[in-house]
Amino acid sequence: MLQSQPRYADLMEETIRLLLEIREILLNPHEIDNIFHGFTCLGVAHRVPEINQILNSDIYIWHVPAGILPISDNELIRWGLDAPEGRHWILSERDFSDLPPQVSGCELVIWGPEMISKWIGDAVMSGELQTITDTSIAENDIIPEDNNNDSHPLPVTLQPIINIENWLAQRGYDGESHYPVFLEGKLWTINGRILGPDGESEESIWSLMEDPWSNTISKLENIEQSPQSANLRIIPPLGGKWLDQGRISHEADKLLEVRKKGQSNDSTSSSVKSMLLERWVFDSSSAIFSETKLLLPAWVVHIPDERALHARNGRTYEF
Repeated sequence: MLQSQPRYADLMEETIRLLLEIREILLNPHEIDNIFHGFTCLGVAHRVPEINQILNSDIYIWHVPAGILPISDNELIRWGLDAPEGRHWILSERDFSDLPPQVSGCELVIWGPEMISKWIGDAVMSGELQTITDTSIAENDIIPEDNNNDSHPLPVTLQPIINIENWLAQRGYDGESHYPVFLEGKLWTINGRILGPDGESEESIWSLMEDPWSNTISKLENIEQSPQSANLRIIPPLGGKWLDQGRISHEADKLLEVRKKGQSNDSTSSSVKSMLLERWVFDSSSAIFSETKLLLPAWVVHIPDERALHARNGRTYEF
């Protein structure tokens, strides 16, 4: 049986509702009968720490889905004609003017796409939000109900090592705007064996990380995955700088070679042999290689030009 993939707008609204719930922002039912084109009222909250609400008054929370055009002043004014008086927090995936018009009877706090992305992304990076979705599937794709098919495995998302606030402060950019993204890489899974000097063999499974941003191939052990949000931007490497399997195999020869202490035996030279390190080589000819999309945590920073800060190595890159 086939089912349609949920629309992106529905996924974003679901993610926002989930994060509000995690932050213990209780949404109470609202009594709004009017239809607000492009504005969805998620509910009414009594407290919203995100916007430093300290007054003892309710606040209406709205979601504006993504669209091609920014929110015009006229749209906001028309919304204000029917919106109830009071405090309103609008989470808009559409841009709006730097100086939105005053709406009579309404006190507005408007977050645009960049603020929403940072809010959700910070929760993902910290592990607070655990919304896992295959972002490589387009909005209108049809997918099988049975998701046990490994032909298109979900991306693997690594955890950040760099603390963004410390990184900015150490370089004199304390307080500079930033928002989280993912840099695209590849995870190579290798099912194969290594061969000893006397014909012995040991089978194993290894993971190699192809990082086209730093132009490195490295061995990954004890992978600690981070939850992936459906709403973070994924940035591919400039020029599609991917290595072919032949190059990966060549790098694996070097990375997977090991030295082991020689095994003792009953010969007179056993004591000497046991002290020597024997060379065990990777057998690339019989190995099976498979690749999976790897998402590397990062932030877009302005220092002063826009660059991507790699959250694993602390370096910045153009994109």
